[in-house]
Amino acid sequence: PWSREEFIQIMRDAVGAGATMESVRTPHFLSRSLVFVVTDATFTLNGERHRVRYGDLLVKRNGQWYFQTMVQGGWGTD
Repeated sequence: PWSREEFIQIMRDAVGAGATMESVRTPHFLSRSLVFVVTDATFTLNGERHRVRYGDLLVKRNGQWYFQTMVQGGWGTD
């Protein structure tokens, strides 16, 4: 599992500088320590916009939330 800071750095390295993202996140709590977050987002890379939808599973351990895993349907798919 990654902390929020680790996730942000890894995604920044993967996407690169100059990319932007606008998003709306909707959490679905499965329990007090387990949440699945659905994100509808638009990425702008090199002036081109891409709509994506993905979900993140987060786990709360010792009072802190940790990113566990991500699932995504793909870029440019409906």
